[in-house]
Amino acid sequence: MKIRFGILLFSFISAYGYSQCLAPTNLFTSNINYYNAEVNWNSSYGTHYYRIRYKEIANNSWLYANNIDSTLNTKILLNLSPLSDYIWQIKAYCDTTNTNTSNWSTIDTFTTITNNCPNTSLIYTTNINFNNALANWDGVLGANR
Repeated sequence: MKIRFGILLFSFISAYGYSQCLAPTNLFTSNINYYNAEVNWNSSYGTHYYRIRYKEIANNSWLYANNIDSTLNTKILLNLSPLSDYIWQIKAYCDTTNTNTSNWSTIDTFTTITNNCPNTSLIYTTNINFNNALANWDGVLGANR
């Protein structure tokens, strides 16, 4: 009887006690602009690394951001299309062999903004001399170059 109970207990612990890998929660998107967006999440305990999948809602194929360090809880998605609706999800990998993973998280959505990049409102020069001048301008929210 003790051996059966021990085997049963070991089987239960092996099946259910193995550190459960939970998907990150509280997804949201910030700093959305023309060609990129910053995705954010609450970290999940015991994560080795994360993987994000995202796509334009109209597309069938997913794009992936892989091997995101477990100490991070934000990632900038690059090379997006202006005026496009996107969805994204994240999953956690809780071991180095990729066998203990979470399910994909809930879906978050965002829309990139217009492809008409606003101009700066203030341009001026300083340090003008015979050979050169320093050009200055106010930053534009959402500009990345």
